[in-house]
Amino acid sequence: MRQPHGCSIRKDGRLELRFSVFNNRYSVYGRTYKECLAKKEKKLIEVYSGNSNIRSLIPPEYQDLRLSELFEMWMLSRKGTIQDSTVYTNYRRWKNIFDRLGNKIVYRVKEIDVIKARDKMLEDGMSTTTINDVICQFNTIMNYALYNGMTNKNPCENILPLKRIEPEATDTNHRALTIEEQELFFKYAKGSYYYIYYLFLLQTGLRCGEASALTWEDVDFENSIIHINKTWSRIGHREWILRNGLKTKAGKRDIPINDGIRKILISQLEIQAKNVYNDKLNLVFRSTTGDWVQRNSTNLSIKHILKIIAEEEGVIIPRFSNHAFRATFATRAADGGMKPEVLKSILGHSKITTTMDLYYHALLDTKRDAMAQVKIDV
Repeated sequence: MRQPHGCSIRKDGRLELRFSVFNNRYSVYGRTYKECLAKKEKKLIEVYSGNSNIRSLIPPEYQDLRLSELFEMWMLSRKGTIQDSTVYTNYRRWKNIFDRLGNKIVYRVKEIDVIKARDKMLEDGMSTTTINDVICQFNTIMNYALYNGMTNKNPCENILPLKRIEPEATDTNHRALTIEEQELFFKYAKGSYYYIYYLFLLQTGLRCGEASALTWEDVDFENSIIHINKTWSRIGHREWILRNGLKTKAGKRDIPINDGIRKILISQLEIQAKNVYNDKLNLVFRSTTGDWVQRNSTNLSIKHILKIIAEEEGVIIPRFSNHAFRATFATRAADGGMKPEVLKSILGHSKITTTMDLYYHALLDTKRDAMAQVKIDV
């Protein structure tokens, strides 16, 4: 029978459980694994109580190591393995915990310190999802410190994730629009500078960064294909780069051009023919200043259009973002009979579960139609 991790059977039939504390190895023995665990706990108490100065357990080179230094060491260990956008995300998450913990010596950080920092984030209005992401990253960093002998414990080890209290993004700003919302929005969006851009997102299901990075070289009218091979990535506050290549292999893909997409692209060509641009990017879509289209600008435009609808029609459409067009495309495609594997490929997902869980929003009308088909004889 396979033994628990760290356990082996001695010749006398007893179990031996081995463990280490800062490169010092210990063994405890017992007839059962439960007995071994109890002895391990007792031994740990002996080890730590016998070293009232925890500092003595830490290698000299790490005794004065501070959190800021630890983070830079951890980031250096990940160099070359993550995208620029992930680097930015890591720094942003780190700032959230660092600003509330302070630049403590690593081995002196206690569980209560992390809990207080977490509670302060809640008080400051951060979402539970963001807080959990921050604590999760800090847990990874402290595991790195523990593995490398920089601390004697991970203060995050026993901290459970906060229960989510906010609605899912797929139910709010990332949700699929109803058919009524879609028709009303595009009726009033016709006066917007970004009208064609919104139509393109709806017809293709592209991410905002992918659509904004699209160049005319990527559009093959002859073979009716759009090549998706780059995106805009955030690398700092108001800093973006055009990144060739996408986060996953599935992200790099070809989108067939149907009649609706062709009409949108031709309209965009006609609009751009009336303007002269000073750069060599050859972008398909441009902002009002002639630069690339940023999601903040288009999201503000959406907010403005929803306000007009409320004033003119007396209809309040719940707030949504650019990403809602992607979710709406996926739902319409699925409702129209597109096979999940095909939809996965068009959306650029690596896993089919991502496609179905995030973007196939079963709308109320669809549910009604499906239930109407259920016939159960009693």
